[in-house]
Amino acid sequence: FVSTELQWNLLNSSFPAGLVHAFGYPTAAIGSIVGLGCACTLGYLLILPRLPAVFNRRRPVNLLMSYFGMALAWVVMLLALVPTHNSVIFILGCFIFLSQGTTSQ
Repeated sequence: FVSTELQWNLLNSSFPAGLVHAFGYPTAAIGSIVGLGCACTLGYLLILPRLPAVFNRRRPVNLLMSYFGMALAWVVMLLALVPTHNSVIFILGCFIFLSQGTTSQ
């Protein structure tokens, strides 16, 4: 729980700051982007029970899968900043984190 909470706090500060400072997004657009990520996460959570069992394992496997997904999301966000400087990839990484972090709760 503690590591998930720390990662959420880091995402909540780095996601908007990264979009504004690294990619030059206007601050007015940040709320819409975060809201779209939350809507995508809600959609993922709603279809999760209907997905094949490989996506919805019992504990502790589901936690391991969601923590792996969160780590993968951080790698995607880092790759978006360092070699490519692509904001779409950065946003995709944030959306992956949102969905995986929510499933770990």
